[in-house]
Amino acid sequence: MRRLHFLGRGGHRRTYEVDMTDGPLLGKLVRFAIPLALSGILQLLFNAADIVVVGRFAGSQALAAVGSTGALINLIVT
Repeated sequence: MRRLHFLGRGGHRRTYEVDMTDGPLLGKLVRFAIPLALSGILQLLFNAADIVVVGRFAGSQALAAVGSTGALINLIVT
């Protein structure tokens, strides 16, 4: 069961629960996977921007260093 806590209107604490074991599973899995997929896409765009900036303003060794650590950073972040 996934439980989210957030503050509603007036500063009251509200709880939102999703029971992954009851009912159809596909919609729940998609809702669970969308934030993960979006964070992965944002991380790839950040790495691409790093490569573009380093490739334009630094040398080939710096570009190789940024390119070789991209997979490691993705592993750590996600």
